[in-house]
Amino acid sequence: MRSASDPPGRRTRLLLLLVPLSLLVYHLARRAGGQPALTSSAANGGGGGSCQGATAAAAPGIDFAYDPVAHDARQKEKHASAAVAPLRRPGFKPAANSNQALYDRMWTASNHSYAQNSCWGCRFVADVVAKVEFDSVLDAGTGNSQVVRAMRRRGKAAWGIELSQAVLERDAGDLLEAGLVEQCSLTNLPYQGKKKSPAARLGRILRSGMLGDGRAQTQCTPLDGGGGDKQFDLVFSGDVLEHILPGQADEVAAELVRVARRHIVMSISLKSHENEALHPTLRPRTWWEALFARHGAAPNRALVWALQGKETGFKREEGELSDCRQEGDAGDGGAYEVCVVMQPWLVGTPGQELRERGRCMTPATGELEPWMFAFTVS
Repeated sequence: MRSASDPPGRRTRLLLLLVPLSLLVYHLARRAGGQPALTSSAANGGGGGSCQGATAAAAPGIDFAYDPVAHDARQKEKHASAAVAPLRRPGFKPAANSNQALYDRMWTASNHSYAQNSCWGCRFVADVVAKVEFDSVLDAGTGNSQVVRAMRRRGKAAWGIELSQAVLERDAGDLLEAGLVEQCSLTNLPYQGKKKSPAARLGRILRSGMLGDGRAQTQCTPLDGGGGDKQFDLVFSGDVLEHILPGQADEVAAELVRVARRHIVMSISLKSHENEALHPTLRPRTWWEALFARHGAAPNRALVWALQGKETGFKREEGELSDCRQEGDAGDGGAYEVCVVMQPWLVGTPGQELRERGRCMTPATGELEPWMFAFTVS
């Protein structure tokens, strides 16, 4: 029972005074770098918001209750670091590659073409993580290793292969020391898999139709020497395969398929614009898809559809297509047209501001760069 000496109006006035006073104390505590005291329920784990505040209290330099982005990234990187490293081929030594000196210069010379923090593949890392189920990934042609870092921040067990030793030493010394990236050619990867019997290896060669063809049998050498395959759930690559020589295409495709457990997702440039000397293997989509199909990787058209940018609204008659070129090889896959359209786009990672107004497209299909490819490995 309320006493006559405790009228309702008095309680109301008291509450109105306590609310702004509590807010003042809270803001003064935050400005001073402290944290408000926990309630008894929060100290015992009750209440989602208060529990998060307890988690962040020990983090120096953070003046808000909880940083979900930083916390999530730390947990995912911890998960990635706990992953089992891929098995290596015994006694592996990187094969010599005549292009290594060229790409050392392209990455690190004083007049180099590649920006130090550039990362073509980073543009669609998040999209691939959202659309493809995988735990382990190989970035084939990792450059400065930004993709490896981006994948590991998302909790993926990521490794990288790069032809240029110079860029790895300059930009990824920590990853080199940890064994997460290394220098070698895509024609001869250092990874093996679980031991397979000679009968199983022979069965794979027979299914691939490789007996009776000396060239094809030579391409199987990594299979025989490594004793296995299927090291990575996903093989990823961002605008790399156009840089290989045409004569290396079969070897590279065979190696990427060999180490892929389930998925291959990559962008392959189809243009020569501003890269006339660096893109020796320009071939149409059908050529690349047939190449990987020969080595046991079927095109995943649904995933390409989900990843590939398209625009059919540009009009040639209104001058919206410029610098149109015939690319490809009429005797090897056929020729195709690539044009420049005026469309701003983010080439690198958010924050780099690597933006270009000239973006290339293939008018016949309406596909915009980057040209995405996806395969499923049987």
